[in-house]
Amino acid sequence: GVIGSGAGAELQALAERLQAPIFTTVLGKGAVRDDHPLAAGATLLLPYARAFLAESDVMLAVGTRFTEEESDRWGLRLPESLIHIEIDPEEIDRNYPATVGVLGDARSALQLINEKLRDVRGREKGIAAGIAEMRQKVWGYCQERAPEGVELVQTLRKALPRETIIVSDLTVAAYWCRRLLDIYEPRTNIYPWGFCTLGFGLPAAIGAKVAKPERPVVVLCGDGGFLFNCQELAAAVQLGLPIVTLVFNDSAYGVLRPQQEARYGAAHEVDLVNPDFMGLAGAFGVDGCRVESIEQLGPAVTRAIEADRSALIELPGKLPWPIMEPSARMFEADQ
Repeated sequence: GVIGSGAGAELQALAERLQAPIFTTVLGKGAVRDDHPLAAGATLLLPYARAFLAESDVMLAVGTRFTEEESDRWGLRLPESLIHIEIDPEEIDRNYPATVGVLGDARSALQLINEKLRDVRGREKGIAAGIAEMRQKVWGYCQERAPEGVELVQTLRKALPRETIIVSDLTVAAYWCRRLLDIYEPRTNIYPWGFCTLGFGLPAAIGAKVAKPERPVVVLCGDGGFLFNCQELAAAVQLGLPIVTLVFNDSAYGVLRPQQEARYGAAHEVDLVNPDFMGLAGAFGVDGCRVESIEQLGPAVTRAIEADRSALIELPGKLPWPIMEPSARMFEADQ
């Protein structure tokens, strides 16, 4: 993909040349900074973004596989013409038929396209304003239906320095952030795509801090996922790695519970009996802080980053389901 091949600059140059919006997948966030005027974010699954896409006549897809989850089970309607750049020949025409398939490295392909189009300038007027309007409608759509989720994303973005590496475990909080939280640099959004393994977050955060010790590293965990590998706090302390761990504690496997209830009318084997997370933090020699609201979360995160020590911040309570995900449709009958 664009991030793997280091093609962010080439992608941005092409988009600016053509005045074309840049949509990303979750794993593609940061290829171009999310506050660039042409950045449309990882929003393609939301109604207003789909309507925006419907006005396009061609899509250039770079290094994407059009996976089930990123295409709404392949229900996402693409423009009539699709140019698909992909290094793996098995992925071209696999999920969506390509009008033109380009086999090659993303960076090399984009460099060649930029060279061939060096005298071309996009004729679309007001595209940046259209993107800004679309993104504002996306925020409004989410705010109207689940304001607490939007508040979480906005609170974290305000508290985190731009260069922060954000690592996600599989948790409802990370579902909110994976699409709506602005990311500004490549490789600063680490998400367990694919198998979406519980327990990924803390060990991955340790690896990120070893690789980039000068950057803040914050990991988003649910209580269930955190307990898969909570003992790795000992490794962080032993190695002197100041990592900020956020534990969103709803005393359950919070991704599974609402899905079971929506599909089967009851939940089974998802409730958890948790330890005292503040006591656990103290036992490992980690700073512990329990906050009672999202409003309190932002200042706590800021203080933990500034202290430059390993910290565990717990927020008890339940977050709303991320309504921008296709899976939210399972709850529509209950509304």
